[in-house]
Amino acid sequence: AHTKSSYLVVRHLLLQLNLLPKEKRYSINIAEFIQERTNLSRSYIMKVLSDLKTGGYITLRKGRLIELNHLPAKY
Repeated sequence: AHTKSSYLVVRHLLLQLNLLPKEKRYSINIAEFIQERTNLSRSYIMKVLSDLKTGGYITLRKGRLIELNHLPAKY
């Protein structure tokens, strides 16, 4: 079972990733980036990313983070 803290970890990594220069950020697969740094399941990561995308919080293209808007504090 995933807790609220699981989302906070994903959120933190998204914010970290967003600080990188575009060229570097565009070369990183976001799901792999999160998976390498956490013990979260790929399916959970994909679900969170999908929900954030649907909510208009992030823009992804081919698994890359293109744009990050304000992320919700809670999931």
